[in-house]
Amino acid sequence: MLTRLFVESVERVYEERAARRRACGAVKSGAVTVVQRTSGDMRLNPHLHVVFLDGAYHEDGAELVWNELGHLRTREVGQVIEHAVGRMLRTIRSRPVW
Repeated sequence: MLTRLFVESVERVYEERAARRRACGAVKSGAVTVVQRTSGDMRLNPHLHVVFLDGAYHEDGAELVWNELGHLRTREVGQVIEHAVGRMLRTIRSRPVW
């Protein structure tokens, strides 16, 4: 669940950037996520490896049109992290602790 919130937060930034470049209609991006549960010395160390598309695509009639958007700038990375952490905290706080 938290992984999904993080990925959606990054994708939202790419979708907003594509919309600012006047991409027609709804745009979508994509990512591949792998959860690694241990570190090199086999200690428990759960973390994510995520590869994002550097852009977004949209439908133009029967075609998919690619909008290359480039890498996120440092400021944008900070905004993504701030947004993702906020969503994660709200989600965790809304769940009862057993």
